[in-house]
Amino acid sequence: MFTAEKKEKIRKFILELQEENNLIIVEGKNDSRSLNNLGIRNCIELNGPIYRFVESLSSEKRVILLLDTDKEGKKLTKKLVEEFQKNGIKPELKHWIKLISLKISHVQGLYNMVRKFGGN
Repeated sequence: MFTAEKKEKIRKFILELQEENNLIIVEGKNDSRSLNNLGIRNCIELNGPIYRFVESLSSEKRVILLLDTDKEGKKLTKKLVEEFQKNGIKPELKHWIKLISLKISHVQGLYNMVRKFGGN
């Protein structure tokens, strides 16, 4: 069950992501699909070795990391932060930190969560 306060925080979180112009990096296709279903179009899925993935984004100045907040997601986030910083790209974590504060561990479940409480 979602409290009215949590529903509102999730709605605001989604609106913030919809307004982002920077690339949003997610772990996989299901995460990307979930965000696309919420009207968030600038997602890119993590693929291949991390160093190659980061190099492929060398033209970016800033990226948003929105990986899962479970143990594996935290490990990947840490590695990505280090690699992006080495390559002169600013990794933005504020949305990821909001996921943690909202107690959302898997990005792919966000769309279903919103559907359960009646849209965004």
